Amino acid sequence: MSHTPAGASSFGLRPGARPAQIGPDETTTARAQRPLFDWLSSRSAGVLLHPTSLPGDQGIGTLDGAAIRFLDFLKAAEMSWWQVCPLGPTGYGDSPYQCFSAFAGNPYLVDLHGLASGGLLDGADLAPLAALARAL
Repeated sequence: MSHTPAGASSFGLRPGARPAQIGPDETTTARAQRPLFDWLSSRSAGVLLHPTSLPGDQGIGTLDGAAIRFLDFLKAAEMSWWQVCPLGPTGYGDSPYQCFSAFAGNPYLVDLHGLASGGLLDGADLAPLAALARAL
């Protein structure tokens, strides 16, 4: 059920949020004083966490099962947002803010085990990762 009046736009509102109602008794001056977006009509919470901070056996976290479990945790905690730093290929110092491209994804975030299960990598290709996991 939508709370948006007929003909009104819901741009700038969270899904399910109610837009500010302007009644017929308000003057044009009162309408001009109302904010375009009512940011304080509802509250939500979230977390800032780059996927590389998730646990993983590739040396850093990837977009794999750990990311799915993290999303499940956020849902159970009734969080609304997962904010991440830029996900592009990193440059000097591996900073996410020093990306080589704004359009490319970071190859470090690819789940290599997912590629192996899809037949795109051999088990021998993942052997160095198994050694890394044992060393940690």
